[in-house]
Amino acid sequence: FSEGDSTFQIRITEPKDNNLYYHIATTYELTQSRFDINSFNEYKSIMNSIADNFLAKLGKFSLSKFDRSGKQSAWRVRNTSKAGSSEVINYFNNFPLYSSKYLDFLCWKEAHNIITFNKHRKVSGYEGIDRLKELKNQMNSKRVHFDWNHLKNFYLK
Repeated sequence: FSEGDSTFQIRITEPKDNNLYYHIATTYELTQSRFDINSFNEYKSIMNSIADNFLAKLGKFSLSKFDRSGKQSAWRVRNTSKAGSSEVINYFNNFPLYSSKYLDFLCWKEAHNIITFNKHRKVSGYEGIDRLKELKNQMNSKRVHFDWNHLKNFYLK
């Protein structure tokens, strides 16, 4: 599911007032929807299992249909915790993505490590914040550089 229906996100909230610290969060989100309500309901156990493995929450919400003819139900697994992000990293290190989403994963993983080791909170410099902003600005729809070196051993795994 992740190749087509997931997203890796980095959220950066600028400090306000006297607060010197940025609020940074890495989020992994996987969404599945189905037009047929019976098929949709059958996906709940699968999505719940994924949520459990990634220490995430499973939620149900309404998603606008692509043809704008209304809304359909969707399951969403969303992880925002450091522990859950570590589980996501372990999973995709063992079962790598092969599309450009892999490149987003690498940026996201680096951001997670910056946060985990509090590099973004250094008072002596904001290289951590600057790097997080760089990573965020080269992910998902903002990606302009594509490196396919990770596919060299695609069939060897």
